[in-house]
Amino acid sequence: MMRSGVVARVNFDEDFDDENEARVHLQVHNIVPPFLDGRIVFTKQPEPVVPLRDSTSDMAVVSRKGCAVVRLHRENKEKKKAQKKEWELAGTNIGNIMGVKKNEEEEDKGDEGSYKDDHKFAEVMQEKNVAVSEFATKHTLRQQRQLLPIYAVRNQFVKKRKFWALNSPKACAGQKKKTAK
Repeated sequence: MMRSGVVARVNFDEDFDDENEARVHLQVHNIVPPFLDGRIVFTKQPEPVVPLRDSTSDMAVVSRKGCAVVRLHRENKEKKKAQKKEWELAGTNIGNIMGVKKNEEEEDKGDEGSYKDDHKFAEVMQEKNVAVSEFATKHTLRQQRQLLPIYAVRNQFVKKRKFWALNSPKACAGQKKKTAK
């Protein structure tokens, strides 16, 4: 009747915060699974497996060298970039007399020095990686890895792998009887 508007409340409480609140009790359990806490070792081989056994094989040598076409294209591109451009007047004596000014972009390119400077990563590797997010500052790198979805299914995978190792499929071969016709 109150919803239809026929009857109205006399003592109407305008504070809606306390009215019919459903309270939920939340308990958080931060349990680390046994394969992550480091007490149990599931593998008998602690060192990593090297996928390439023979580093002198033809496939390994060719893959290290890379594609000849791509290398040739890259070298030509770098030569063109490093080549001195005589037809540009900016920055030369004739250009200064004629009043031709250098663009700021061209000045930056001239300050690079060698064309190989673009391919050096030493400065990037020496910089310290600073955590960007709040999550990265709170958790260590190992804890961040442990929160990945793969760790949730790792235990199941290990159990199945052990099952198949113990109960490997076996084939039974018998001798067929020959019947005389």
